[in-house]
Amino acid sequence: MEDGVTFLGWRIFPTHRRLVRDNVVRFRRRLRQLQAEWAEGSIDWAEVQQSIAGWTGHAKHGDTWRLQEQILSQAAFPAGGLDLKKISPSGLRR
Repeated sequence: MEDGVTFLGWRIFPTHRRLVRDNVVRFRRRLRQLQAEWAEGSIDWAEVQQSIAGWTGHAKHGDTWRLQEQILSQAAFPAGGLDLKKISPSGLRR
């Protein structure tokens, strides 16, 4: 059990949970894709927010506030950028 058990995108240990690395990598790629699609106008802002909210909702099942903050702070959306409070009611705070 010291290596944990993988279940639903999480690596579960007796004392904590961590997101599986592939989950984080896929979201970073998806975020870059969302940035490109939004910049070219093929998707609207509501779709971007929904996609990000879905992943952050999943990520909140563990202590991932710092990971979320790091990933979303790297996102470069022109004309206003990401409003973290609209995406996350907690504002990504503990």
